[in-house]
Amino acid sequence: MCEASRKYFSSEVTYALKRSEKQLKSVLIESSKKSSGIYYTPNFIVYHITKNAIHQSLLSRINISLNSENQLRSLSELEKEENKNIAKLVADEILPSFYVCDITMGWGVFLLHSFDILFNIYENLFINHNEIAPNFNLKQSSDLSSVKERIIKQIISNNIYGVDLSQESVELAKLKVIEKSLQITKQDEIVLPKIKFTTGNCLTGNISPISQKSSKNSDSTFINYKASKISEKNKQKVKQWLFDQELVHWSEIYPNVIESGGFDVIVGNPPYINVKRLKIEERRFLSKFYKTYNPNGDISNIFWERSINLCKNDGVVSFITPRYWLEGCDSNSLRNFILQNSTLMEIIDFRSNRTIFKQTEDTLGIDTAITTVQKGKLVQDSFNLYLSKDNSLIKQLDNKRFRHLKVKQTALTEDRWIFEKPAIIPKIENKAAYLLGDDKKHRRFEGICEIGKGCSTGNNSIFRLIHLTNNVFEGMNGEKLHLKDSEIQVLRLLIKNSDIQRYWWKRRNQYWIFLKDRDVNDFPNIQFYLEKYRTKLEKNKEKYGLKNYYDYAAYRSLSLIEKKTKLICPYQATKNKFALVANQKEKTINETDVITIALKKQFSKKLNWFYLLTVLNSEMIHYYIKYMNKKIYNLYDFRSNQIANIPILKCSNQNSVQKIVEFLLKIHSRSTGFSDESFNQLSSTITELLNSIVFEIYFEEKLSTNLLDLIDKKLQHLSIREISKEKEYELTQEFEKILSDEDIRGDIQTISQLSEVKKIRKELRQF
Repeated sequence: MCEASRKYFSSEVTYALKRSEKQLKSVLIESSKKSSGIYYTPNFIVYHITKNAIHQSLLSRINISLNSENQLRSLSELEKEENKNIAKLVADEILPSFYVCDITMGWGVFLLHSFDILFNIYENLFINHNEIAPNFNLKQSSDLSSVKERIIKQIISNNIYGVDLSQESVELAKLKVIEKSLQITKQDEIVLPKIKFTTGNCLTGNISPISQKSSKNSDSTFINYKASKISEKNKQKVKQWLFDQELVHWSEIYPNVIESGGFDVIVGNPPYINVKRLKIEERRFLSKFYKTYNPNGDISNIFWERSINLCKNDGVVSFITPRYWLEGCDSNSLRNFILQNSTLMEIIDFRSNRTIFKQTEDTLGIDTAITTVQKGKLVQDSFNLYLSKDNSLIKQLDNKRFRHLKVKQTALTEDRWIFEKPAIIPKIENKAAYLLGDDKKHRRFEGICEIGKGCSTGNNSIFRLIHLTNNVFEGMNGEKLHLKDSEIQVLRLLIKNSDIQRYWWKRRNQYWIFLKDRDVNDFPNIQFYLEKYRTKLEKNKEKYGLKNYYDYAAYRSLSLIEKKTKLICPYQATKNKFALVANQKEKTINETDVITIALKKQFSKKLNWFYLLTVLNSEMIHYYIKYMNKKIYNLYDFRSNQIANIPILKCSNQNSVQKIVEFLLKIHSRSTGFSDESFNQLSSTITELLNSIVFEIYFEEKLSTNLLDLIDKKLQHLSIREISKEKEYELTQEFEKILSDEDIRGDIQTISQLSEVKKIRKELRQF
């Protein structure tokens, strides 16, 4: 028996398994699965990933060895008698150095499935070709368990490798492998070689030694070398973070793998953690040494880079990860890395279908995709893309549940991968005179507006006050505040995400305490209130490096928020909802989940707010964002980098559009005093008119209408702003008369029959 081997007894393994599972469960409860980004993968997903990756990689290894002769299309061809020489090649040369790894293995579910798949491959080889491996003669052997034991030892010694942060997970994974070995051999005891599962942080440590003269790296050598790349200001904290990690030097723990060029297969389900939730020292380390690091992205991006680098040329990496990197504006570096270093083989995009994890998780608030790539130069241009058709329960990967497309990798760039872009989209983009915002990251285009997030207090519940009556406000825990007039002056009217509708926003009696550049001592009642929560606020001060304990964590886009006129929209929504904030007597403020948009000065004479508001709220842009914006479950992303490239066309009659929108805002204020039924009908008719105007502008070359000119003639004598309250009823009647005009209704009908408009409206109904 070799020194690394050990005898295991069935009864002891059963007991150890129960204890290990209990320990792991306890650890996960303490650390919280969600905060660690841990989600257990359903078996049918694991099986698909592991089988496809192993089969693809093995086939690639076999066909490379065969050069251009007798290329295999599937592993099942190895069973044919005429392929016995190829089978011998696989058994003698390829399988003994075929390395499968999961670098975030958890308790080893991907490696256990890999074990099963490899065992079946070995078994089929030796059943069909006894002469290629006489020691594994399954047909003639009287002791099948000993033959199977040899296969098991071969897999454990040569084929499966794993790493995980959690020692409890690694120990449980080892026990699972031992349990499987006992089950296969149907024995009460078994002698097995050392199982090559390791505890450590797979994103740290070196793949190859720092010094080519040495085959080893000490932790201190590695840490000092890496820390030398960090700024002096942050060096010591990063070094301390590295000292606290269990570093994984791949050339030391798995020298045979690294010397051969790397792993053949890496599979898994990396943690789902936004990098903002990591320690600042870890973020500084990762940002310095990983090309795919993104301060707004998911840590799974980095696992792609690490895994591809750990593979040998033609090795296969297959992961299930959050799908947002496919079309997110912040993931250019990852998409570029994959395109430059690998061939895309398959993407299964579950889109907004979150049912696949129902077998293992109560809920998973993340949209996922399976992506499989092969490291190295492009070997085939087209890859298979599967798109989930609906959100009904998925229990298996049935082709009927997915739309299948062939996509050319050479057609992809680092820009967002929009796989279903209809012909209408590029037509609109090519005609656009303007884009809404700037490309802040890559500086490839400039837009007509500044776009930014709202503010973050770091503790909204403390700073938020509800206005009750006169000078009385309600704060946290129902506390009543009696404020002086001078103290009310430092409050700002709060606009919340849920307040925003198309064109207008609902005013609530909610305010935020806003003391930027002020001394809290000048506002005694507010100071008395905030002092009760000072301990909590002092933690925020330390966490965010604030000057005063009552400062906000981030005054994002404050210069935009303070503009007298601006547009706002929710940062995530089911549809486009842009509202106008203008002529407010009180200063407003909004949270980070509200986006602020302000026209740049140089464009203020070319475009007016009401025309821009109309375009952004139109069916045209609704359709555009359905295809072009990043989708998160049933919501679409409206953050600055997602809406910056919304195409805006020129319009000659913007004043007429302004008058219609001004009237729409008037009826939303309900100052005209009509019933809900008449309000809804009138509002709907005006919205239909505005949508028709936008369609006419965007598709004018295909139309014979002059809807906007007609409206301009009808409205030229009206000045909405100068209408007194007494005259509002007459104004409403005037608009109703215009909206029912036969010529106008005729043009609206003509526009609705345009093929592009019919297609857009049909697809919007289906979304």
